[in-house]
Amino acid sequence: MSSLAERSQAITLSMVSERLIGHKISHAEISCANSNLSEVVKKWRWRDFSNLHKESSIPPLTNLLTQSAFFDIHLPIMP
Repeated sequence: MSSLAERSQAITLSMVSERLIGHKISHAEISCANSNLSEVVKKWRWRDFSNLHKESSIPPLTNLLTQSAFFDIHLPIMP
């Protein structure tokens, strides 16, 4: 039987997508989706907030505190 390292090298994007969503996704489909999403996210990140406080009763932000958590999750590798 092969080692875990040998099996993990043989895993492809299409295998992962088939396992997670039930059908294979090609590298070209991922690339196309990524380029489309990149533009949308870029526009969202740089959206204008200058009129935000004028349209609501909420005062403008002077400080913003954030908190985040990272959970390292390992999915089992199926043969």
